[in-house]
Amino acid sequence: MSIFIAEKQWKEAFWRMSVVGSYFGGVASARFLEMNCAKSIEEKSKTPNDKDASPNNHHFKVIAGLVIFIFASSEKLEKIQINLLTFGYGMIYPAVSAKLGGTVVHLLTGHTTNVARLVGANQLHHKGMKISICILGSVISGAIFGTNAMAVLGDEFPHFTMLGLLFAAAMLLL
Repeated sequence: MSIFIAEKQWKEAFWRMSVVGSYFGGVASARFLEMNCAKSIEEKSKTPNDKDASPNNHHFKVIAGLVIFIFASSEKLEKIQINLLTFGYGMIYPAVSAKLGGTVVHLLTGHTTNVARLVGANQLHHKGMKISICILGSVISGAIFGTNAMAVLGDEFPHFTMLGLLFAAAMLLL
């Protein structure tokens, strides 16, 4: 992005800033919903004999519905599709990461580095090697399966809607 700014290619620079801004907006929106749901539960807990006031993950239910809507909308709104998907992902990633204790749920560089480090140390039977190989293998298998499935399903299949449904289902399991 900085290269486009330095070269005064404003259209490209603003496009990239809009994608970053969309992610930022998704993160901020998810946190806002989380805080409001927590506040609502806290207020309910002050009411005597209220069985629905126990702390839960209600914000995931709200975010899950929004994610389905955002991802499905991106199918029809192609001009802003990338921004919608980025906004939706911004809602998902930080909320899930916080629930999982700050675990980064999408980066594979750590596992790739772990495998390379263990190979370099000739520790091929190390416990960490097996875990990293399984995770990397799962991602590669999923990519191959997904690519083949997309080819079979064709362009008319609502891919992003299905992805939104899967993300939402995963969030509801938290």
